Amino acid sequence: MEQQSEQLSGVMPKDYTMFSDELLAELLRIFNNSALDEVGGNIVGRIYEYFLNKFAKNIAQDDGVFFTPKSLVKMIVNVLEPTQGVLLDPACGSGGMFVQTGDFVEHAGMQANSAMTFYGQEKVEYNAQLCLMNLAVHGLTGVVKSGDEANTFYHDAHNLAGEYD
Repeated sequence: MEQQSEQLSGVMPKDYTMFSDELLAELLRIFNNSALDEVGGNIVGRIYEYFLNKFAKNIAQDDGVFFTPKSLVKMIVNVLEPTQGVLLDPACGSGGMFVQTGDFVEHAGMQANSAMTFYGQEKVEYNAQLCLMNLAVHGLTGVVKSGDEANTFYHDAHNLAGEYD
């Protein structure tokens, strides 16, 4: 996946070898299924969101990190009605705002990657990696920075003050 997506370079976990060959083979069998193609839409993206939602409550309970429910993010996007420009999410977490904005733009009949430029910053590197994977499975591109340089209390990691829409 990293070879096919520059945005995922260095992001994907390298410890998949902890899983048995049988489990990995079963996962490949499940996802290499023509029935998934027949479902329509972005089924892999929806599966990814399901697991993010399912497990986020367990992960996001310390270090001041919390998971914003998809319904709340969708409501915020519907109020903002973004159709073009630069979107900065200064605490992007797993990237729900980008995905919902992408859906909104697509439903308006436009291509999200052409109409929008996505920038995010997230103090927790693991969450930023989840965000980049979330963008990728939804066909979106963006720049997400993490760590101390992306702690919004101290830094504007993208130097976008006054430049975002």
